[in-house]
Amino acid sequence: MKPRTRLRALTRPANPSAVPTRDRRIWIAIATGILTALTIGNHYGLLVGAVTTIVVHLALRRMEPAATRRARERDRADLPFALDVFAACLHSGAPLDRALSTCAEAVNPALANRFRRAARSLTLGATLAEALTEFDSLADGHRLVQTIGRSADTGARLADSLHLLAKELRFDREQAALSHAHRAGVWMVLPLCLCFLPAFIAAGLLPVVISSLDGILNTY
Repeated sequence: MKPRTRLRALTRPANPSAVPTRDRRIWIAIATGILTALTIGNHYGLLVGAVTTIVVHLALRRMEPAATRRARERDRADLPFALDVFAACLHSGAPLDRALSTCAEAVNPALANRFRRAARSLTLGATLAEALTEFDSLADGHRLVQTIGRSADTGARLADSLHLLAKELRFDREQAALSHAHRAGVWMVLPLCLCFLPAFIAAGLLPVVISSLDGILNTY
């Protein structure tokens, strides 16, 4: 393993909430299975309870923790601003490691740690593309790495490419917010539809079906 890779592994913060979250998932699944088994009773309840435990555990594993979702949204909100700061530093003639360190002072702590590790990697002799592998696991981070790669391949000015990427990220985030708002409107109407649907069936459809069946039976 290269020294830079070992340094990044040692400086990467651990996730202290991973174990408690996993334990909570297990206990919720077990409690749901026990409750299901007690509700049904007999030996079939044991079988259904065991299946319920497995299904609930698998479903909870696929759910994203709220803290993780909030952290991802903070990173997505801060990254465009950080790219603008990065580009401004490059326009002013600052070296790459100083520009990355300046970005770390303008964003949330988790994202700032990535910028600091990238700046430290540059100081240790890594290329910019190697240093920015810190952002591979970040939402939209792969787009930053691709932009750096294209700038190196085509000779385009890196600062201008960063400004353009920041605009694209802001636009994508606005579109995602609009899409989420539209979906929320649909979900808000759904309970109302579920309330009116039984009444519509009982008052509108059932009398027609009953009268039709009555007419058919009377003919025979």
